[in-house]
Amino acid sequence: MSGVTKCLDVNECGAGTNPCGVGQCSNTTGSYACVCPTYYTTGTTSAGLPTCVDTDECATNTAGCSQYASCTNNVGTAATCTCSSGRIGDGTLCQAISSVGVGDDFQCVKTVGDGKSPRVYCWGDNSKGQLGDTTSVSRSYPSVNAPVALDALPPGAGDVQSLYVGANYACVTYAVTGGTNVACWGDNAKGQLGAYNASSFAKKPVQVVYAPVGTATPSTPVSVTNLALGRAHACGFVPGATTLYCWGDNAYGQLGIGSTTVVTSNYARTWTAQTYRTVTGSLETYALREVAASDANTCAITSEGTSSTSARSLRCAGRANGTILSLVSTTAASIPAGAAGSSGGYFTHITQLSASPPPPVGAQGTVARLLAAGSNHISLLASDERHYAWGNFAPANGGTTTSAMGSGFLVTDYPTGTQTYGAATALVGGGGTTYMLAPKTSTSTSSLLSAGDCTVGQCSTSSVGSFTFGPRSPYSVLRVAGGIDRSCIVTVADPPQLYCSGADTGSGAKVTLGTTPVGGSAPTDKQYNPVIWN
Repeated sequence: MSGVTKCLDVNECGAGTNPCGVGQCSNTTGSYACVCPTYYTTGTTSAGLPTCVDTDECATNTAGCSQYASCTNNVGTAATCTCSSGRIGDGTLCQAISSVGVGDDFQCVKTVGDGKSPRVYCWGDNSKGQLGDTTSVSRSYPSVNAPVALDALPPGAGDVQSLYVGANYACVTYAVTGGTNVACWGDNAKGQLGAYNASSFAKKPVQVVYAPVGTATPSTPVSVTNLALGRAHACGFVPGATTLYCWGDNAYGQLGIGSTTVVTSNYARTWTAQTYRTVTGSLETYALREVAASDANTCAITSEGTSSTSARSLRCAGRANGTILSLVSTTAASIPAGAAGSSGGYFTHITQLSASPPPPVGAQGTVARLLAAGSNHISLLASDERHYAWGNFAPANGGTTTSAMGSGFLVTDYPTGTQTYGAATALVGGGGTTYMLAPKTSTSTSSLLSAGDCTVGQCSTSSVGSFTFGPRSPYSVLRVAGGIDRSCIVTVADPPQLYCSGADTGSGAKVTLGTTPVGGSAPTDKQYNPVIWN
């Protein structure tokens, strides 16, 4: 029929323009549809026509950001989640730092919270697997994308409980059904990882095991709650129990197993029959209260009971009467002839220290309370708050005398100055330095006090003029950890903040403190500086 007008569909998708913008236009009868790419959704133009518009994941709360992160929308790409200051993670997870550990050329922190399991991050030298991230890549700053590979823990492993750091290795305790087990990573040249037949180092956590009496192959997990890590040996225990598990280097008898046999099979040993051997060879049972490990010694505060007034002793195994650590036994016969390379002898069994000069219980009625070890010294705090130290804590390390080092304890009171402090809550050793946390009586803040070697700023000051404890940080401190020439603190804050101080260059000129922004220079004021994350 001629003269009839027909209406034809307009192909909006073929008109030379794309009404869908970044999307794909699909023509339909009388209209069109938009198929939008990721991060876009179908919207309308000002004329009410279909088009693709950016999805604002922040406004729609679909970015997956942590409750502790800020959200920044990005047109056409995923939103950016940024953890708030002091919280660590990728933005979808933002945890708070709960503890820190310092090794020779690396540091580690444990993070907690945000409804997820704790994580561990390490940075610094990784030539021996110290960072535990399955790689050999060293990092000058901690990376949220490279945590310790805790997924390598055995099946059924629960959350990490505590973090411990040695010279070139680190360990964690982790929850299991009915107890707490141990895993370590890093250098294993002396068997310090405690993992049976492990290689010379491990890039991820390996389980610490031992062989119970009557068992041929060490395969039973060591179940302890507390660890003490020395340079190349470690010990674990449960406070109040009587068994101490030790593994690693035994060149000076520091494992306390009755000999200086070099441990080559890399697994934990226990002190004989859950007892401590006296210098006469008899066996006695004591409860463990505190344990500390130096480079070549293991020392423990033991008690005949578990009450706060139970009689206590300080018992040690390892090198004696040498330049590394000077100890005193109740009989000279308990010290064998010096081993090759040492200037003195060593204790191969747990040995009670002499009661003369002054015993480690302080004045009448006081008892040994806190114990710590540096590289070559032991520090003890008695219940009267007096500090006892022995070993290589000489004038070069801030001490005032060496006359007592070969025969007893050097006693110091803390602190100097006008500030008054309450009972110390923690005693920590590192290198040639001892750190103490004690509350100011006038405030609720917890102060960091330091004694010993402060020459490279590990006490956040250029030097310290006396052996006596003195205040070293303006922060209220929750945790402190010391290494051979650096220290880190976790402050009392919400969330806690991490600061480090000391020598900033490790082996191979690696920046290990993590306190200098990339491209910047190391701090020169020797004060605690905030750690930078990348």
